[in-house]
Amino acid sequence: MTFQAPSPSEQPAPPVGRIRAAARRFVRDLAADDLLEHVGRIESLVAAPPAPEASRAVIVGLAGLAPFDPARDLIFTGGEGPAVRLTAFDRGGRVLQRVELAAP
Repeated sequence: MTFQAPSPSEQPAPPVGRIRAAARRFVRDLAADDLLEHVGRIESLVAAPPAPEASRAVIVGLAGLAPFDPARDLIFTGGEGPAVRLTAFDRGGRVLQRVELAAP
């Protein structure tokens, strides 16, 4: 008998509170490393269903901490990969920091 790992679309999403906390920690880590002032954009890849709830959790987690209005300026993409991935880029498009949150 062989077992096959579930595809990312079949994996359960992380709890909303865990996503929100990861987003807050992401911005705090940028600030602690003196990178926050260099952030040109933050991209959020949400591959885990239900994407709308996960996306809202990212926005709430970044609210008041990100160097912009996350509800207006955050870039969301979808696709295969971890449940949630946050990537901060500088104004030249170089990656400053990336964090991935896997499904439980």
